[in-house]
Amino acid sequence: MALCEDLLLCNYPKCRAKLAGYAWVTACSHVFCDPHGSGEFSRSPAVCPACGSALAGKLDIVRTELSPSEEYKAMVLAGLRPDVVLDISSRALAFWTYQVHQERLYQEYASSQAEGRLRQAERACARRLQDKEAEAAAVRAEVASLKRLLEEYQGKFTALSERLMERNRQYQKLQGLYDGLRLRNMAAGGRGLPASALPTVAAMAAGKMAAAMAVGAMVAAMMVGTMVAAMAVGTMVAAMAAGKMAAAMVVVQWWPP
Repeated sequence: MALCEDLLLCNYPKCRAKLAGYAWVTACSHVFCDPHGSGEFSRSPAVCPACGSALAGKLDIVRTELSPSEEYKAMVLAGLRPDVVLDISSRALAFWTYQVHQERLYQEYASSQAEGRLRQAERACARRLQDKEAEAAAVRAEVASLKRLLEEYQGKFTALSERLMERNRQYQKLQGLYDGLRLRNMAAGGRGLPASALPTVAAMAAGKMAAAMAVGAMVAAMMVGTMVAAMAVGTMVAAMAAGKMAAAMVVVQWWPP
C-alpha cells in the first residue's frame, strides 16, 4: 500500500479507498476499510481477501481506530516495559513499511501496464498512419495520372477543333462558290443547269449532309475516345473532298468564255 497524504489504502481488490475512521488489520500485514472488513471477516473461517491466508487466531484480525483519542494514546502502552514498547513500535513500523513497499510495487506494476498499453497504442497508431500515408500516396498517384490523361485529351480536343475549323472554312469557301455559280446561272436569263450538272448539285448537298453528320460523330467520339473522333474527321474530310471536287467540275463546265 502506500503513503497517500499519510493515509493507508484499503487492500481489498478493486477498492483502494483511503482509510479513515476504523480499519481492519490482519496478522498477514494487510489492512481493509471498515465496510469490506466487516463483510469479509464476519464469515467463518476468516480468510484474508488480499493473500488468501487463513486467519483462525483470536488476534489475527483486529478492528482498530485510525485516529485514537489522546486518552487512548496515553493509556494503551502505559505500564509496559520499554523493550515491550519498542517491540510493539517496531512491529507497527514494520507493518507500515510493508504497506508502503506493497504500494510501491503496485504502482510500478500499474506503470508498466500503462507503458505497455501506451506502446501498443503507439504501434497501432504508427501502422494506421502508414496505411493512411500509403492510401494518400495512391490517391495522389491516381490524381496525377488523371491529370496527365486530362491534358492528353485536352490536347487531342484542341487539335481536332482546329482541324474542324479548317474544314469548316473550306466548306464555307465551297458554299460561297456554289452560291456564286447559282446566282450567275440565274442572271444568265433563267437558264437552268443542264442534266449533267444535277449530279454535281446532289453531290454538294450530300457533302453538306455528310459534314453535319461528321460533326455529330466527332462530338460523340470525344466522349468515348480519340480513335472514333479520328474516323469521324476522316469521314468529314472525305465528304467535303467529294463536294469540293464536284464543285470544281461545275466551275470548269459553266464558267463563261
